[in-house]
Amino acid sequence: MMTRNLFFAALPAALVLTLVGCSGQAVREGTDNATFTGPELPFQARGNEPPWLLQIDDQGLMLSRGYDRQEHRFAPLRQQPDNTQLRLSAGEREQVTALLTPALCHDSMTGMPYPWQVQVITEGERLQGCGGDPVSLLTQGEWMIEDIAGRGIIDSSRVSLRFSADGRISGTGSCNRYAGSYHLSGEGLQIGPLLATKMACAPALMQQEQTFFRVLEATSAFDITPDGALLLHQYREQTTLRGYLGQ
Repeated sequence: MMTRNLFFAALPAALVLTLVGCSGQAVREGTDNATFTGPELPFQARGNEPPWLLQIDDQGLMLSRGYDRQEHRFAPLRQQPDNTQLRLSAGEREQVTALLTPALCHDSMTGMPYPWQVQVITEGERLQGCGGDPVSLLTQGEWMIEDIAGRGIIDSSRVSLRFSADGRISGTGSCNRYAGSYHLSGEGLQIGPLLATKMACAPALMQQEQTFFRVLEATSAFDITPDGALLLHQYREQTTLRGYLGQ
């Protein structure tokens, strides 16, 4: 799983762009050690109204659009340097251009957050949507919880969670360590069941921990704010958990 910041500064135009293998990453490199890391391949993006699906691998680009979902493959795949995004064109006459920008994107129908904003230009039409794996937003590191159900947390207490790429979740609940599973799909985020150690702590910490476990297992969706906060909440409910990546 790649690691990458959601947002990045503009890079020197002289940097050279290369694309590495089907399990590799697009990386822009320069002699000053500045790098731009693109998404892992294969890469998928989608959008709505009209519906479309883009798939990119080391062989080229496949685009389907419209409700009939007819697929069209374009090759070869070419790359063009750009300071702020990855620009790919495909086809003998470059019939399709894809612009990939590493910035938070929300699906226009489901609200699901994605790590890449994507534009596809073909036949004079510009399609907009989101791409990449939403799980990569969750698996950036350890999240330190700062608010539980709008009540904050007890001073000096530690509440954390870490999502792994294999569908496991773990952390500290306030007093005890816990672990469990999670599943992210187009329907939302499901967490649990959770198992925890059985240490005893001060009553206030124990109560906070039980509240944390309860709202964590009730999670049905997540979001990332512009300032990088993780929000876990239930559909049509206020945010139940808020946290930031630990240093």
